[in-house]
Amino acid sequence: MRTTHSSITEQLKNKNSMNRLILLISTVISLNTFGQTGQPIHVHNLEGNYPRSLYVFNDKLYFTAASSGSGSEMWVYDNAVTISSTNPKMLVDLDTSSNSTFPRQYFEYNGKLFFTNNNAVYSYVDNQPISQNNPRYICPRGAGFTIYNGKLYFEVSGSSPRTIWVFDDNLPVSGTNPQRLVNPTVNPIITSNNFKPFVFQNKMYFSATSNSSIGEELWVYDASIPTSASNPSMFAEINIGTNGSSPYDFILYKNKMYFSANDGTGSELWVYNGTTQPYKVYDIDPNPYGGIASYKTILDDTLYFAGHENQFGTELWKYDGTNPPTLVADIYSGSNFSIPSNLKVFGNRLIFNADNGTNGRELWCYNNSQPVSASNPFLIYDLYSGTDNGIPSNGADNGYVIYDNRLYFGGIEGSNIGGLWALTLCNIGVANPPVFSLGNDTTIYIGDSVVLFGPVQMVSYSWSNNATNNYQNTFYGNINNIGNNNISLTVVDSNSCSYSDNINISVYSLENFNLVSPANNSTNQEYSSLVLDWSDNIGATTYELQIDTTQNFTGDPHSYTTSNSTYTATLLPSKTYSWKVRASNGTFWGQWTAIWSFTTKADQSSSIHEVYFSDLTIYPNPTTGVITFETNSYLLNKPYKLLDYTGKEIFSDIIKSEHVILNLKTVSAGIYLLQIGDYPQQTFKLMKE
Repeated sequence: MRTTHSSITEQLKNKNSMNRLILLISTVISLNTFGQTGQPIHVHNLEGNYPRSLYVFNDKLYFTAASSGSGSEMWVYDNAVTISSTNPKMLVDLDTSSNSTFPRQYFEYNGKLFFTNNNAVYSYVDNQPISQNNPRYICPRGAGFTIYNGKLYFEVSGSSPRTIWVFDDNLPVSGTNPQRLVNPTVNPIITSNNFKPFVFQNKMYFSATSNSSIGEELWVYDASIPTSASNPSMFAEINIGTNGSSPYDFILYKNKMYFSANDGTGSELWVYNGTTQPYKVYDIDPNPYGGIASYKTILDDTLYFAGHENQFGTELWKYDGTNPPTLVADIYSGSNFSIPSNLKVFGNRLIFNADNGTNGRELWCYNNSQPVSASNPFLIYDLYSGTDNGIPSNGADNGYVIYDNRLYFGGIEGSNIGGLWALTLCNIGVANPPVFSLGNDTTIYIGDSVVLFGPVQMVSYSWSNNATNNYQNTFYGNINNIGNNNISLTVVDSNSCSYSDNINISVYSLENFNLVSPANNSTNQEYSSLVLDWSDNIGATTYELQIDTTQNFTGDPHSYTTSNSTYTATLLPSKTYSWKVRASNGTFWGQWTAIWSFTTKADQSSSIHEVYFSDLTIYPNPTTGVITFETNSYLLNKPYKLLDYTGKEIFSDIIKSEHVILNLKTVSAGIYLLQIGDYPQQTFKLMKE
């Protein structure tokens, strides 16, 4: 009969199932409070599921996740590409039905991404399209993959007996590649689901047995010599007999190989220095359960792990390589189990998940440069509020990975709200977020612009209006963005810390008004003092009015400016005029209004018509070359002449239309007289500049 170690995963399944003895030990640190430094980034919602087996390969993040209709399959996320419906995405469905194949144990070998699922071992080439041969089938389902001596060593789960296989990716897949490491008739080595080999001093160590009279013990294989009945071989029988020591969780620390094993008195921390036989470092818990020492990792030359001692349960421990291991913190105070799991160094901090009995299983952070206190270690964020678990309790399969200076993990925020999350250095207090402000909300008009500034020297800039990819963004008011515009900027700095701010820019139109009177196409309008009226435009400071006798303003239109929304004009009788108005805010002019027309009433004076100033409109006066005068029908076929100031005639003609242009470009600058009519006659003074 074999007895394997009692794993942390088993504790997670039933953490209150064991009887505990209360022992006296050194000072207890009880943490009843915690510090929160901000919510991690929810990268992508996975329909209530969460990713597992995260792995970084060629600057992309691969993981296993479930989606409706396809089950749990292989996904990929590229942080260099904007998150969308296709990023992250399912890369390949190796079972076209709704069944899950559960890809896992991703690892890189020979420039390819290898993994296993419920059915087989595959290799994937990321610079080639998905096809029938990509991912490529290697062999039936495997486990415990380790690269040693340029080859891939693993256990084929369906083989009988269960043993070590070897694969050389530099050779074609064939009936002999992969193959058993050694023929079972030569060497009857047997592995189990605890097969996770470790290379130390150019040899491969692992847990195995060879017959029913010996339990799982520490074995070794030396690739520099041929396989034989003694290679691989049992290296140390730590627990003599059929129970076995079941060595596991190997790590290199201070040039020595540390692992956990059970010599019959409980699973504890062991070490092999490469020379003498392995020995127990310290009996953390003398009771049969043992000190466990799982999830080992190294921070600042100190070995951290989840250790068990009956007085404190399973908590965070550390070992300096010389002195006995010591408790770091009793996160779930008393003999309860916080069970720190998946220890990972990030930003020179120790990140792990634990359960303090109040917040469920969540992410925690320990700063080894500061004294242990009520806020160190601290709960980073209560992802699933309350006692529910924000971090799933499924052991190493739900570990974390550092990708693009962020720590990615699978988490659950609430019922059916799961997905891919990312932790930044800001979340753990190592760095400060790049705080900035886009300024106060403001108002502009069409034609105006606002220059917005974010912080400089960020890694990335994401403006909501997609205007630019740097710190400066010029927002232009135009007809397409009239109203309220909320512009936001999210930046990411070199620590992968992000910060966002927004500003509301209201765009007003300088065309938000209409002509009022005289009504369009109206007749019999006054001409001596006609009031032209239009509605007010909010924010306008000046209006420009144009009047012309042509509908398309191809003549010489009269222009008038005013700060009011009315203007009184003096016009000619019996004429049809077109008019339009535009508004200005003092900087820019808006568009012209629609063009309206009206006709002035006839002059009711006698048929013997005298020439008055009201009969004529002369412009421009003074002039630099061309002068125009407009008349009414009473002056048609009447004579006009131009005289110099001495009375000498320059030229004369007959008024043939109501619109007469005089070309003075050839005459010298000075004062001239324009005489119109025969009897009675009117004289007007002109100036040529």
